[in-house]
Formats: sequence, C-alpha cells, structure tokens
Amino acid sequence: MKISYDAKTDFMSIRLQNAECYVEDFLHGVDVVLAAEDDRVVGYDLYNARTTIISFKEITSSQKLAMLIKLYRKRSNMTQEDLNKASGIPLPTIKMIEKGEKETSIENVSKLKRALPEIDLNSISISKLAS
Repeated sequence: MKISYDAKTDFMSIRLQNAECYVEDFLHGVDVVLAAEDDRVVGYDLYNARTTIISFKEITSSQKLAMLIKLYRKRSNMTQEDLNKASGIPLPTIKMIEKGEKETSIENVSKLKRALPEIDLNSISISKLAS
C-alpha cells in the first residue's frame, strides 16, 4: 500500500496496487480508483482527509492507522526518522506501519500517540491493531 498526503490541501491518495486506472466518485469526500483492465479496486482518493478517514469503513484498522500516522506526521512536519526518534519505534517498523503492512502492538500505538499527541485514535479499533 502506498499513501501520499498533501497537508496544504488535506488530500490523501491511497494505492493498494499499481495499475492503469480511472477514478469513480464513491461518496462524499472519497473517490474509488479502479483498474482500467478489470474494474477491481486499486485505491482511494480522500478529500478533507482528516475528517474523511474517521468515517471510512472500506479499509482495515491497520490501514486506517497507517493513514492517520502519515497524515499527522506530515502535518507536524516530521520525517519518518523524526518519528523514530520521538517515539523510540525502530525506523523499519514505522515504515511498515505507514504502509499498512504490519499490525502493531498496543505499546507501539501508545508510543505513536505520545509522539503525535493530536492524533485521534478513537476512530479505530485498537484491539484489531495489536499483533
């Protein structure tokens, strides 16, 4: 999963797979990105990402955490290395969490919350994140 976020416009692009694609309006604030070849879902575009992520039900808790971490890290003008230093979580683990590739422990979620205090984790099920 590849997540791109633009803090100035609060726009987030999520790509689950690489493919030639087209965009279809899905619901308020979300566009679905479909593969041109066979119409399978290969990603999403989120407008007003900070509020849209909370109500976005089509993704897993790990993917939602990935989106929130990237969003708030970028809004705080932090690099992944800065987040590593602030949280004490190893850089490779941070990279995997931000890609939505790794479930994480409650301990890591707590460290991320301390490093990014403004992040709202109430919208995701912490129990589904823990490995």
